[in-house]
Amino acid sequence: MTGLTTEQVERFHEDGYPAVEGLISATEVLDPLALEYERVLDRLAHELHAAGRIADTYATLPFSDRFIQIERETNETNAQYFDFSL
Repeated sequence: MTGLTTEQVERFHEDGYPAVEGLISATEVLDPLALEYERVLDRLAHELHAAGRIADTYATLPFSDRFIQIERETNETNAQYFDFSL
């Protein structure tokens, strides 16, 4: 394994973090994580809808719009459902 390039070290000193391309595979790491978030939001939406706390599950909305709509309608924070430890 090689060390950081000069440019990465400079970025670390300037920004407080290095930019390392290709360190994490989107398809192997990030896509499954995003899918798990979708599943958690889907379960939450169905639970809240079944309890009569939201008018719809908003399943056709993109993740962020769906989460915002559920937050607005319940008038509470549901962020604890997405507090994962990696």
